Amino acid sequence: EARCEGGKIETDWADNATDHIDGRTPTLVMARTNQKVAQLQAMLTSARIPWKSAKTGKRWPPKAAVTTSDAFESLATGSVIGGDEWRRIVAAVPAAMLVRGTKTKFLPAASAAEADFVTLGTLKNYGGTEELQEYVASGKWTGIVSREEREAQAAHQKWGDAAVDPPTIVSTIHGTKGMEADKVVLCTEIGGPVLSNLRTPEGQEEERRVWYVGATRARDHLVLLKSGRHNYSDLIDAVEE
Repeated sequence: EARCEGGKIETDWADNATDHIDGRTPTLVMARTNQKVAQLQAMLTSARIPWKSAKTGKRWPPKAAVTTSDAFESLATGSVIGGDEWRRIVAAVPAAMLVRGTKTKFLPAASAAEADFVTLGTLKNYGGTEELQEYVASGKWTGIVSREEREAQAAHQKWGDAAVDPPTIVSTIHGTKGMEADKVVLCTEIGGPVLSNLRTPEGQEEERRVWYVGATRARDHLVLLKSGRHNYSDLIDAVEE
């Protein structure tokens, strides 16, 4: 049985998943299979809502891309950046905007120690060129980073800290064991392997346990997402009858 202590439970169609995720409230988004988890991740990315995986390290926007865009933005606004940020800029820009050998020089992680006080005015001391200075100062740097990085910068501007450390966690039900959140969005659709599991008493017991884990993670608000096909809650109820 789905439970949400002191809160509310509602249902909706799986296609409306992003309507229930605001990107700022700590939220667990769960599904039974990795395939469905990947679909939910794709939906969130398409909606430009920051998310991260509970186990694999996958996320949107990519962490490195946010850091690179922030480094460009800091230089453009007159702030100081350190060696790690400078290394990301060196990796992102075309070699033609750098003194020859700069990309190789700042490839090793240890090279960050050689650029600990980089500003727009001093970047030439670390292998930058006048062309790079002009690009950064004029804001044209958005044209020399990847589309992924531009999207990451836009996400950071919109979401702030939520883009750096997304409060929305997407995982399989198994991956959230021991976790809780104020809000849980649980996709109840299941497919072949799970349906096969429900044909045996042992499999039915296992799926009851998995369903219980998923349906009891919410502290305040549980949203059950159904599809037009087979759904966990319906089949668990049928087995118990």
